[in-house]
Amino acid sequence: MEIDLTQFDWFNDDGIFLPMINDGKRNSFYKEAIERSVKDKVVCDIGSGTGLLSILSANAGAKKVFAVERDQGRYAYTKHIINKLGLQNMVEVIHDDFLNTDIKADIFVSETMNTQIFGEDILYLAEHARKQGGVFLPSTFEITPIIYKYHPIFILDQLNSDAWEVDPKIDVDQIYKETIETNFKERHPLLNTLYRANQLNKLFQLLPDFDDVKLSELWRGDPLVVDLNEPLDIDSLRITIPYKEVNNKLDDWYMVLHWKARFHDIVMDSNDVWFGNISKHLHSPHKRQYDINTWYNPDLRDWHVTW
Repeated sequence: MEIDLTQFDWFNDDGIFLPMINDGKRNSFYKEAIERSVKDKVVCDIGSGTGLLSILSANAGAKKVFAVERDQGRYAYTKHIINKLGLQNMVEVIHDDFLNTDIKADIFVSETMNTQIFGEDILYLAEHARKQGGVFLPSTFEITPIIYKYHPIFILDQLNSDAWEVDPKIDVDQIYKETIETNFKERHPLLNTLYRANQLNKLFQLLPDFDDVKLSELWRGDPLVVDLNEPLDIDSLRITIPYKEVNNKLDDWYMVLHWKARFHDIVMDSNDVWFGNISKHLHSPHKRQYDINTWYNPDLRDWHVTW
C-alpha cells in the first residue's frame, strides 16, 4: 500500500504525536534496552507508528524485525519510512492487530503505555507475547501511589503545547528525522499542531522551578509491581489505602500513581517522560470507615476508586 502523504492524518486514531517522538527520556530507555538485548535476535515491534523501535532494532543488529501496526495509515507510514531507509529486507511491516497474529520472536518491544499506564492494552499484548515464547520489553512496571494535599495548581489540568520540530534526542538515522519533519510540516501547519495533555505530565518536572509552589505528601503506599513476563491476573491490579491512615487529614486530596518501567537495570521514570503521571482527584470519604481501593478496569482502560 502506497501512502498519500498529502492526505495522511497524523492525528487520526490516537495519531502519531511529535511530543512523543521528541520524548528524549522515553527514547533513551528504549534505545539502551534494545541495543543491549536484540543483537542476532528476532524482534517484534508492536504498534510500530513511525517505525522508530524497528529502526533502532535493525541498527542494533537484530537478525529479523517484524513491525506490526493495526492502523492502516500508520502501517503504510511505517512501510514508507522503512523503504526510504533501505531496511525492507531486514524489517517486515505487517498490517494487523498483534493479538490476532502468532508471530514468534525472541524480543517483543512496545511503547503502548499511556497516562493510564495500561490504557493501550499493553497487559494483553505482553500476555500474548509471553505465549509466543519471547521476552517483553519493558519487563516490569513499579507503580507507587502517593496522596498529596489538594493544591490549586491541579485545577490547571489541561494545557496546549505545540510541537513542530523533530528532535528525538537520541542518535537515529538523519533520514528518519528529516522525512518525518518534512512530511509533518507539509501536512499540518504550525497553527494546527496544538496538543492537549494533562498538566500532571509536566507538573513534577516543573515544581523545582517554583519557589512558592510545593506539594504536601500525605501518604505513600508500597509499590505495586507488575511483571509483564509472568502470567498476570488483571483483577489483582489493586491498591488499598487504609482508612485509618488518611481519615480526617483533609477534605480534598489527589492521588498520583507514579510509575517506573524497567528492563533489567534500565529505568524509565514517569516523572521524566512526556506521557507522565496519572491521577485521580479523590474526595474524602468523610466519616465512612472503609478502606479506599484503586483498581484498574481493563474494559474502560482506566483506574477506578471505590470505598
